[in-house]
Amino acid sequence: MRAVSAGEAAEIERARSKPDGEVTAHDLVLRALPFVLAADPTSARRALALLEEALGLDADDPAPVALAGWCRTQLALYHTAPDPMAERRRALRFAEHAAALDPLGDPLVLAARGSIVAAARHREDGDALLARAQAMAPSFAWSWKRSAWVRANYGEPEAALAHFQRAIALKGPRAPMANCLAGIGTAHFAAGRHAAASSRRRTARKATRCWRAPRPWRQASPGAGRGAPG
Repeated sequence: MRAVSAGEAAEIERARSKPDGEVTAHDLVLRALPFVLAADPTSARRALALLEEALGLDADDPAPVALAGWCRTQLALYHTAPDPMAERRRALRFAEHAAALDPLGDPLVLAARGSIVAAARHREDGDALLARAQAMAPSFAWSWKRSAWVRANYGEPEAALAHFQRAIALKGPRAPMANCLAGIGTAHFAAGRHAAASSRRRTARKATRCWRAPRPWRQASPGAGRGAPG
């Protein structure tokens, strides 16, 4: 699974083109997915609206539950929620609910849960969920990007770079790269390579107006920006 592959893009386009009266919960998840992965607060809010609509059609589908939790985590991490800590707690409840609905483990659900948990500073639990997602779907770019961010923000720059490079390779050349470039910059910063970090930061800023510097660049200590969005 790539984020987002050509095949998935076609599936998303089919979901978008369906008449409103024929749209299923799965269709709404597909419509939301590009916004979930866009890594900016405006997109996260757009995704939430679609995911909440999906939950209205099928409250037992773990995908919109988990993805909605990740969107709420993004809003907290970007400091665009009125009460970021309350938003994080709410996101954790979404992750727990998704786990109950998904006992076998879907890679997308596992990656979203792992991202939420890691952002809540439960690093080992988040890593374990992301590793499960990667084992089940080794070509799922988003799970590698999220595990890369965990490593970058916990002061493991070389491991982070390896995971970011794998995510970029799996994404393909036409996929959005700003968040990965920001993460690579974070890893270089943690390794003390400040010139390389600044270069990636400038490139990431050119790629999206919504991007903001990850917390390790604003507060230089290992692990300071755990669970950066994306």
